[in-house]
Amino acid sequence: MNKYDNEKYNMVMFNDVYYKTCFYNPFFTLVNHLNENTHIAMIAEDIFFYDNRTDYRGLTLCVNCMSIDLDEICLRYGILLERIEDNVYFKVKEAISNNKSAIIKVDQYYLPFSSIFKKQHSEHYIAVCSFINGFYNVIDNQTTIGCYNTIISDYYLKLAICSNFLDFSMEDDYIVYKQYDTAKVNITYCKDIFFNKLKNNITKMIIGLDVLEKGIETYNEILFSEKFFFNALNDVNDLGHLLLYNKTYKLAEGYRNKNFFENAYFNIVLFNISEKWDLIKNILIKAHISKIYCLNNLEYVKKLLNEIYILESEYVSKIVKYI
Repeated sequence: MNKYDNEKYNMVMFNDVYYKTCFYNPFFTLVNHLNENTHIAMIAEDIFFYDNRTDYRGLTLCVNCMSIDLDEICLRYGILLERIEDNVYFKVKEAISNNKSAIIKVDQYYLPFSSIFKKQHSEHYIAVCSFINGFYNVIDNQTTIGCYNTIISDYYLKLAICSNFLDFSMEDDYIVYKQYDTAKVNITYCKDIFFNKLKNNITKMIIGLDVLEKGIETYNEILFSEKFFFNALNDVNDLGHLLLYNKTYKLAEGYRNKNFFENAYFNIVLFNISEKWDLIKNILIKAHISKIYCLNNLEYVKKLLNEIYILESEYVSKIVKYI
């Protein structure tokens, strides 16, 4: 193991929060290793708002996020992202041999360190950092335990990358490396970017409130019709993903706010909203598994949805006044 490999093996894991999806925590770990606090420059560009997923069926209300290309932000701080368009396995091997890292989508069915190893196919992201003593050093990220270092053999890495199950509409695969030395991330500059972006896109958040209101109306129409309710739950995988996104995106938005707002309200309120989305997810998924139509539970879901709308309306109103 050379000095560079040793440094990469001892990267500081980004575990401040589970940021949006399984892609970001390993990615933030990589870029922060190359230039400290690069993730702050990235989250400054994120604008969260309610939207509808047109590629999903049934209940489509979700939290969405608008950002700019990761490539653009990284270049500011001397980091180059090379998109991997094809031959992912071979290009990752080549990158590692050249002391570069990579973040790639894989199938968890072939990851020995995954809880669903050889049980279930599922898309996931890992960072591949180095090759040591016959194994690849990788960074995995799970919602329950965050980022951590582990290893994988060449055999299973190839299977995980080349799986026919993978959906290539997800985030891109990247080779990540330091291209040149540049200034450190200036937090004050990032804060200015954030508030300018927020001010220029507040209309998106206001429109999002209307989307949320109409989405809640659709929820209520479906919840209180037993036939429509179980039809909607037939697409439980889509629904489960959307409700999980709503939880994790609200947590991510709160984390972003914690870095730029002095008032703790702008973080705490989003944590409360994320908890309500999590409760809704648990109730609806349990109903799907049990096949029991329980009006008391659905009345509670209706109450939670109304509370979310009230909290979101108050939150957007306070942001309008703040900026």
